[in-house]
Parts: sequence; C-alpha cells; structure tokens
Amino acid sequence: MIKRDEQVYSRFWSSHRFGKLSGEEFKRTVEVWEKKVLLLPVASNLSSNAMLKALG
Repeated sequence: MIKRDEQVYSRFWSSHRFGKLSGEEFKRTVEVWEKKVLLLPVASNLSSNAMLKALG
C-alpha cells in the first residue's frame, strides 16, 4: 500500500526490515519502539498481550 503513493513511499524508503521475531524478541522490540521511538505522552500499552496479538 505504501508503494502506491510516491510521497508516502519516499518517507519510508530507508526502513529497516526485521526477520521473524520470537515471542519474547517481538515483545522487547515493541517495548523499545514504544518508549524510544514513539515517545508518546501517555503509554499506549503496546506490549500488553492483547496488543501484541493484534500487532503480530
């Protein structure tokens, strides 16, 4: 879907591709991403079991 819109695609061209992450690796990656990349003013609890299931 991103490739369909040139403006959107150009913003994502330098993305990092992950291999398949195990359950615990996936959870740790989501936790780091939420805390150090998103920097949300209020925690979104992305590493909760329900959210991890949806993200997976």
